[in-house]
Formats: sequence, structure tokens, C-alpha cells
Amino acid sequence: MKKLLLVLFSVLFIAVFGLTCFANSGQTSWQGSSNAGTVIFDKDCPIEVEKEKLVFDIPEFPSTYYESSEDFLDYSASVTAQYTFKNPADYDVTATLAFPFGVLPSYTYFDDFAIDFEKYDVTVNGGKIGKKQRHTLFTGYEYFDYKEEGKKLRDSYVEDDFFSPDLPVKVYVYEVNGIDDSLFSAYISASFSEDGEKTRIMVSDCWGHEYKNNKVHTGLNVENKSSVYVYAIGEDIKNLPEWKMYHDSSKEVQVEGGSVDLLFTDDRTFKDIATMFHLEETTNVTEVDWYNATVDYLNSQTFDEFFLGSDIDIKFTPYNFMRWYEYEIEIGAGEKLLNTVTAPLYPTINEGYEPAVYEYNYLLSPAKSWSSFKDLDIEINTPFYLINSNLGGFEKDVESYTLFLNSLPKDELNFTLCSEKDPEEIRIPIYVPYEILVLAVIIMAAIILVLVIVVIVLIVKRKKK
Repeated sequence: MKKLLLVLFSVLFIAVFGLTCFANSGQTSWQGSSNAGTVIFDKDCPIEVEKEKLVFDIPEFPSTYYESSEDFLDYSASVTAQYTFKNPADYDVTATLAFPFGVLPSYTYFDDFAIDFEKYDVTVNGGKIGKKQRHTLFTGYEYFDYKEEGKKLRDSYVEDDFFSPDLPVKVYVYEVNGIDDSLFSAYISASFSEDGEKTRIMVSDCWGHEYKNNKVHTGLNVENKSSVYVYAIGEDIKNLPEWKMYHDSSKEVQVEGGSVDLLFTDDRTFKDIATMFHLEETTNVTEVDWYNATVDYLNSQTFDEFFLGSDIDIKFTPYNFMRWYEYEIEIGAGEKLLNTVTAPLYPTINEGYEPAVYEYNYLLSPAKSWSSFKDLDIEINTPFYLINSNLGGFEKDVESYTLFLNSLPKDELNFTLCSEKDPEEIRIPIYVPYEILVLAVIIMAAIILVLVIVVIVLIVKRKKK
């Protein structure tokens, strides 16, 4: 009996303290940023690539947190793409090129769109040339198609079947009143009747939407005197939205005396709305690029045309943009030139290993945009270990790894580095929400308590006998 009691209390101890560690799992991975080769979008451009050399200089790994922008800029890993261009034509060529150098990694924590733009240069035959930073809506590297992504680089406002800069927008400005003093906030719900194919609706700060009873329903949390904006884009709405106020988003209890009152309306244009969060002096994003990213985003919401969601969805951050170097080269008839582009290199960090491993991605497919492409040299200069690479065949020489290819591979380049040759994978406990953890411990404790009582009763009966 004593042994049984000991086992029961041991199980209880493990249940309580063992499960607790499951609830305290920390972050183990940080998203990096892929780079890609230089792209030319002029299909008739005769320029050929005789040779490309990729040089990855990785003397250090990034931190998962930087206290200041100065500390972040001290990080020095980079990639340099060296192109030997040839113009086989009998006429001079001026070409505009674009080099996508990725979004900011998740470990920057800085709301600075241009933090590292001036860090590296573009050169022609060893001389520095000018470059512009351009931005397009980032949809994820798994969807990165250089042809489609390149179409997003436009020098003027995008021509669209519905949206245009001068498309009229009626802004309805509402004020929230009558929330009971006992409530810190309330939840308001709006119902819209669809008003034809020439109208789109957007609501400030709303939470999703649903169709019910031939109407579109959305809602948001508010406080007394909160302002709510409804944007009727295109033709004006024929029917104002129907508002209801509840204690919370469950919509079970309505707020007595609460109201959403129309204060005034304002006439704007779609360009005003699309760029209302844009500040070129602080973001380094041109108004044209911001506007076009807004249109691309709204058109990507294919689940609904009438309701466009919240205005916050078009308040972009640096993590919403693919960043590009745009620059121009001139090459005479029959001539060659050496063009180099250097960009920062941000790997994905995986601390699920001891020590951590760092994954680097470089998109080679943009080289397909050239009329001809020949040799590719890849060089990785680093004191760290090359754990694996999807291309294989790298040769090691002191603190560098090299690979020569006489044609463009089918796959993009991916490789992983680590400070140790054989990192060990860490067994990470599964995260259990705190509420479930507490409930599980209470249930286990109750079961064990019942068993303990049963054992005690059995011991007492035995002694009586």
C-alpha cells in the first residue's frame, strides 16, 4: 500500500510540474529574407549574360533581436551578384534593370522601410552608379514568379477595371454614443445591402465579415465617442448601414441606449483613400508604388468584391513590401561590361537545433529573363560549416565553398550554415494553452485524490479485520 501511495503521488507531481514546462515553450524560429537575381523586363533587349558569379560573404550570423538601428546596420553579411553583360547587337543599348533584395526579416523590429537601402552599392566596371528603391506588394516567396512580380513595378498608376485614382469615394463619418459607464467598450455590428457591381465598401477597424439574409455583416469594438468611417467606393450606396450595439462580439446582449450617429459625409477620391496612410518622407515608398500595392492587395481579396474589409489592411508595414534596386546601364554595340549588385543577406534562424542553424535562399529563376545565360559561379565565404545545400557539389577550400555550373539549374539556391559541423535537433515540447493545462491538472489531481481515498479506506478495513 505504501508503494502504491508513493506511485500515485509521483504521478501527481509529474503531471503538475511536467505539463507546466509544456506551457512555457518559447520562440525558436525567425523568418529571414530571400534574394534574387537581376531582372530585365524588356523582351526585345539583346543583352546577354556571358557569366554570373554569386559571392556570399557571411562572416557572422544575425541576432534575433537588435536594440537599435545602428546595431542592426553593423550586421555585415551580404551577397554580391557579378554579371558580365554582352551586347551582341550593332546598336547601343540602354536598359533598366531591377534587383529584388527581399523584405525585411522578422528580427529587425524597426518600422523603417529604408533602413538598409544605402548600405550597399550597384557598380558598372567598378564605378558606383545610382539606384532607386522600389516597392511591390509582397505575396510570399513560395509564389514568387519574376515575370508576375515584375509586372507590379509600374512607373504610373495601374490601369484597373474598377479602381482608378479619380474614382469617387463617399466617406460616412459616424460617432459612437451611449455606452453604459459600466462597460469599458462595446461591439457594434453593421449590415449592408449590396448596391450593385459599381460599388465597393470598406469600414474602419472592422473584424471580417459574413453574408446572412442577403446582407453583408461586419463589426468592431468601440468606446464612447469613437469615430467610425464607412467608405463607399465608386457609386454611392443607396441604403445606409444598419447599426446594432452589443456588450461584446458574442452579440448576445444589446446595449440599451447605445447609438452610432452619422456626423457628416465627405467627398474624396480613391487615390486619397488608397494613400491615406502613405508618408513618402518617412517610408521611402513612392506614392505610385504605395497606390499600386493597394490596388494589388484589394484585387487579391478574391473571396468578395462588394466588401473590401478594413482600412487598416492598407496601412502597410515594411513587411508587406518586396524591395527592389532599380538602376540603368548603357552598353555600346558589341561591347561588354561588368555589373555588380550587392545586397544585405538575412537568413531564416532556426533555434530548434543546438547550436542554431541558418538557412539562406537565393532565387536563380530571374536569370531566365535574359536572352542568353551561360556560366554560373557560386562562392560562399564563411568561417562556418555548410550543413547542406539543395544544389550539392560544393567544394571546400579553407573558409570558402565553391560551385561551378555551366547552365542555369532548375531549382533555386538553398543552403544551411552552422557554427558546428553536426548540430543536434532539440526536442521541443508541444505548447499547451494555459487554460487547458490548468483543467488537465485539476482533473488528474481529482482522479488521484479519489484513488488515494480508496486506498486509505482499504487500509482501514484491513486493519479492522
